[in-house]
Amino acid sequence: MVANPPYITVKDKSLKAGYRERYNHLKGTYALTIPFMELLFKLVKRGDGDQPAGWVGQITSNSFMKREFGTPMVEDLLAHLDLRFVIDTSGAYIPGHGTPTVIIVGRNRSPLTGAVRAVLGIRGEPGRPDNAAEGLVWSSIINQIDAGTFQNAWITVSALERSSLGRHPWSLSGGGADRVLSRIQESTASRVGPPERTDRLRQVSRGRTTLLALLVKPLYAMACRPQ
Repeated sequence: MVANPPYITVKDKSLKAGYRERYNHLKGTYALTIPFMELLFKLVKRGDGDQPAGWVGQITSNSFMKREFGTPMVEDLLAHLDLRFVIDTSGAYIPGHGTPTVIIVGRNRSPLTGAVRAVLGIRGEPGRPDNAAEGLVWSSIINQIDAGTFQNAWITVSALERSSLGRHPWSLSGGGADRVLSRIQESTASRVGPPERTDRLRQVSRGRTTLLALLVKPLYAMACRPQ
C-alpha cells in the first residue's frame, strides 16, 4: 500500500473526538499523519505464521519524529513493526509545498533484523531544479539507496540500529551527526542514572531495487501532485 497522508492538524472538535475513539496512538495536538499511519498498517495483512506480511510505503510529514505527539507512534507502534527503509526527504525539492517529509517503508510483522536501511540528510537542495525528479538530493537518494554505505554532500546512506528508532525523538541527520547524538545519549544515560530520569532529559533535549521502484518513486510522484 502506497500513501501520502494529509499533514494538517484536526480543527473540528467532533472529528478530533471521533479519531481518538478509533485510533490508539493519538496524543496532544496530533497531525493527521498519526491516525493515517496507524490505519495503513491495519489495512495490510499481518504476517503471522505462513501468512506473508503486507507492505506499507508512505511519504509523510516528519513532524511526528520531533514533536511530542509522535511519541506513542514511534515507541508503541513503529518500534514493533518491521521497518525496512527510513528516508529523510526533507532536503529534497518537492513542487507545490515546503513541508519537511520522510519516507517510511515497512511490513506489518515483528522486526526480523537488528538494523533498518536509512538515508540521512546532510544538506537541502541548493536551488529549484528544472526537473524535480533530477534534483541533487532526490537523485542521490535514488542512485545510492542500495549502496552498502555512502556519503556525499547531500546524504548519508547507512544501516541504523533498530533500537535507535525505538525511542522518540528520531534524528535523521547525516554526516556523522547521528553518531555524535548517539554518544551524547549514551553518556547522558550513564551519568544520569535511572531510565525514567533519562527519559525526562530526552524529552527536554528533544529485494531493494524492486522495492524502490514499487514504493519510493511513486511516493515522490504522489507528493509532487498539486495539493
